Amino acid sequence: MIAPEVAHELGIKAEGPVFVSPVIREGHMCEECNEEFTPLIYQVGYIVESQHFHESNNGGGIYGCEYIETVRYDYIRNNGGFMGVLEAMGEPIKDSVTFSGGEWGASITRHLVRAQKTLVTGIRAFTGQTSLPYDEINEGYLVGISEKFSSEKFLFPRTRRQIGNNINAIRYSFKILESGEIFFGPPDIQEERQE
Repeated sequence: MIAPEVAHELGIKAEGPVFVSPVIREGHMCEECNEEFTPLIYQVGYIVESQHFHESNNGGGIYGCEYIETVRYDYIRNNGGFMGVLEAMGEPIKDSVTFSGGEWGASITRHLVRAQKTLVTGIRAFTGQTSLPYDEINEGYLVGISEKFSSEKFLFPRTRRQIGNNINAIRYSFKILESGEIFFGPPDIQEERQE
């Protein structure tokens, strides 16, 4: 999730937070044909089509996981963030992708699926507070957090309890409906009491 000012820097017109790929957050060049592609916007109920696609291994498209129990899911659950629920349009292609170690640690290979088009059926939010019995939330607040792998330009879901007295960090409130749609509002905390 990116803040509207970051969306503007990327050429995306936005009045509120925008859900984009966690990997493609800026322009990239295709390693196969050197064509540039930019971030895609994900919105519940809409079909997202890849700007760039090859059927060859690692040939672009919209990447996802067949099963939710993946490294990406573990990372989001442990650090907080949003995850799109996608349904491939047409037959997805199965790929093995190796992520280099870098700051993340040892290199790992993951089996992913990718498609040229997907339907966004929902968005899920995780607090990153795995000590909670259930770290997925349907409403809360969006805050800009400076951490090792992020900057204040990216917005993370948090509960009122996680925010504590740092209420100036709140940028928006959010609520995810049963339909999977997500709504944003002002950071109104008047009605809630900290436990």
